[in-house]
Amino acid sequence: MASANGSSYWLIDCMSSDSGLYTPPSILSLWLLLMVPLWILVLSTTLQRWRRVERFVVSHSDFFTYHSLFFDLLNCSYHILISIANFQHDANIFLIAVVLSFFLCPGLLLLHTFTCIERYIAVVFPVLYLTLRQRRGIWVRNCIVLGIWGVCWLYLGLFFVIPVTDHTIPLWILVSFVTIVISFCCVQVLFALRNPSPGDGQGLSRSRQRAFFTMVIIVSSLWLWLMSGIIPTSIVLPLLFLHRAGKLPKCFQRQ
Repeated sequence: MASANGSSYWLIDCMSSDSGLYTPPSILSLWLLLMVPLWILVLSTTLQRWRRVERFVVSHSDFFTYHSLFFDLLNCSYHILISIANFQHDANIFLIAVVLSFFLCPGLLLLHTFTCIERYIAVVFPVLYLTLRQRRGIWVRNCIVLGIWGVCWLYLGLFFVIPVTDHTIPLWILVSFVTIVISFCCVQVLFALRNPSPGDGQGLSRSRQRAFFTMVIIVSSLWLWLMSGIIPTSIVLPLLFLHRAGKLPKCFQRQ
């Protein structure tokens, strides 16, 4: 813990320069400007569905989206803590923000990964996908989400165990794993698009195209987030949720 605290002091000195002083508040403002309207739309759409039907069934993609909203709240708290630490030059608050980032980053990455895996199964293994939409699939989905939360707690524990100089290694291992899995799913869906079976209709081809573009959007947002730290990758799942619900403008619906 002492070594982590020393590392946070070094980072605070870097962030307290004239160029970096106002960066966290600007990121927080951009993040809230993008995410708060999406939160409101997703929650209002969910309430409308819940009131309209007697038996409210949540799809796997929507289930992942709801959990991503909770991680978004943690991400918002992270940016707020970074802003406070930056202005007050408080290394302890900054350390809390760093610890929080170790908890939320695996969750965000894995939720996007399993969203891609779900699209991959729906396209390449449609019979298996229909089976997973039943009660057995709900049990599998719940176990996956529990596993994601378990990985988050594992990474949080690693923060206090491994040396400060090695803190980024577990995250980059996870990023490499996520990149390989999503790339594999994209290649397989693209192969299914380029080599359709004789019995495939136009509707199935469009479903595969939507799945492929969904994966490309997710992996692009992940890399933008990792390289810039500004574009929130969690903006993708709420947008896809609203697209499925028909809440986006008609131009996006046609696309």
